[in-house]
Amino acid sequence: MGGLIARYAAMYGKAEPPATASPTPTWAGAVHIDKLMMFGTPNEGAMDSLSSLINGYPIVADRKLPFIDDLRPEDVMSNPSGFQLLPHQNSARFLDENLKPMNVDIYNIDTWIKYGWGAIADPKFLSKLKPDGVTKTNMSEPTSGKSYDDQVIERTTYRQVRAYFISALARAKRFQAALDAPSLKAPIRIFAYGGNCAETLDAVVIVRDEKNNRWQTIVEPKDFKGTSGKEVKKDAVKAAIYAIGDGRVTQRSLLAETSVNGGPVIGNITFASSFFACGTHTKLFLAQSIQDSFLSALVVEKSMQP
Repeated sequence: MGGLIARYAAMYGKAEPPATASPTPTWAGAVHIDKLMMFGTPNEGAMDSLSSLINGYPIVADRKLPFIDDLRPEDVMSNPSGFQLLPHQNSARFLDENLKPMNVDIYNIDTWIKYGWGAIADPKFLSKLKPDGVTKTNMSEPTSGKSYDDQVIERTTYRQVRAYFISALARAKRFQAALDAPSLKAPIRIFAYGGNCAETLDAVVIVRDEKNNRWQTIVEPKDFKGTSGKEVKKDAVKAAIYAIGDGRVTQRSLLAETSVNGGPVIGNITFASSFFACGTHTKLFLAQSIQDSFLSALVVEKSMQP
């Protein structure tokens, strides 16, 4: 996220994400930046963010810590940056039961409700909310046996949650459109550092579960049967939804490599250089080869200055 914020700051300074459908970068903040070094930055967004909004997010990957709960979908939903890290509409990959591309409007709340994504479509979470129209409540005082978070939820109405959700999606759309906007060559030098040996979520499969009358969104390889009864094997799903990356961000997203109608999705990035190592997302900065590369770029360029 830091790389996206730094890019935005260079492109627009302190300005709010433009409301226009075709924003024009002013590069108002570029005067303060010479080189921008990105480590695993999801320039086209990350499908892992959608998975986190749907399923929650582990505080520590691959293991549990005592007395520390993983983030639930409603916890992730409360952070607007989770929406801003979503895969950009023009590069997001959604697949149907035949593993073929399908069109999905990721910014529309009705999409989330239709496919049962996240807390906004979770009956268990929604059942905790205060009914709309209720004005009197005794929730001003602590309730024995309930966490602070649960008490806050019980003070909140569905109308408020829905309004927040729509607002978060709209702001993410504006933020991403601003980052994607075509421009003349960036007046700063951008360096990219990433991982290229980890299977990284790049697409999700959306399948109709007729038995349970709901949609199923597949974010990890597994066998499944489509509505026609055709069985799709785990290996085929794996090949369809994973791409090379650092485990969180694909190489394609970091380098903004997606093209639409013959042109790049992001029309304002030209990398001075890029370097990849076999490192995972949270440890890229610690990889010795990456350290050598970015420190060399800093030192060599500085020594060449008059």
